[in-house]
Amino acid sequence: MTIAELRADIARWEAAASAASQNRSYTIDGVSYTRQDLAAINQTLDNLYSRLACVLRGGRCHRASPIRPIDYIHTRGVIY
Repeated sequence: MTIAELRADIARWEAAASAASQNRSYTIDGVSYTRQDLAAINQTLDNLYSRLACVLRGGRCHRASPIRPIDYIHTRGVIY
């Protein structure tokens, strides 16, 4: 993913987090997220921030394991 694509994804998930924290739903790629999904939304944001940091460092990550590709949440509360 490019920096622009990661920033766009981060913006979408931040909007979802904001909506969910205000008891509103938010839809990303046909999946609706609500307050009960806030933990999963925040985990996805953490993963996206990590990926962005890795890309900004030229792909050099300081993590012991490589960053896994982000799959969208298909089952509420479960991140693959």
